[in-house]
Amino acid sequence: MPHTRQAGIVDLLLQKQIVRVKDLSERYQVSPLTIRRDLDQLEKIGMIKRYYGGAILDESYADRMNMSSPISNLGEHHEIIKHALDLIKPGDVVAVTPSKIHETFCLMLPDKMDITVITNSMNVFEIIKDKFSRVILTGGSYMKSTNSFEGEETKEAMLRHTIDVALIGFNGIQDNTLFTGTMMEAIVKKSLIEHSKTKVVLLEKHKQNYKSNYKLCSIEAINYVVYSEQIQL
Repeated sequence: MPHTRQAGIVDLLLQKQIVRVKDLSERYQVSPLTIRRDLDQLEKIGMIKRYYGGAILDESYADRMNMSSPISNLGEHHEIIKHALDLIKPGDVVAVTPSKIHETFCLMLPDKMDITVITNSMNVFEIIKDKFSRVILTGGSYMKSTNSFEGEETKEAMLRHTIDVALIGFNGIQDNTLFTGTMMEAIVKKSLIEHSKTKVVLLEKHKQNYKSNYKLCSIEAINYVVYSEQIQL
């Protein structure tokens, strides 16, 4: 399956920092053309950089997350995501808000899983549009900084559905309170926190003890906080 293979390619990059088309073709028993298409997709969502005959991790991926090392960032992502995947069950309606770790999460979800995914993130949509049979991209006010839709219209589009699991993106956590960057983002996320059956946050180390502009909620309002061994709560 393409997305499973792509997740495997990212895992290899975490270990080796560089991969070659020829080696990947032999490893996965597919044509070099198929591997090049995989690499094109990973480059499109900003996880790798192509070079002639292969690929490396994209340093700007880390820069966008204010991280110094893409290797450690992606490694932490995968550790968190491996724990979080078990929270998604067949038949679920899953809301996914913008976040780089959510993009990686969607990439690692099994292909053709029997779920409905609703998202306001263009980046997430690009990853999942051919992955699941039921994918919904909300409308709303477009925010170039996050390549997503936010605000009241987006909130209303989300709440037309009964949401089983919501992946809530956030900028930081301080004093057991989650924060996000803008009021437009807060409108959508607060509505998901209020109306979704199960609320999930994926906590990365760099978001600890960080406060941004808008309060979302107390950590107690979240059903599952998933984090790596690097974090001590």
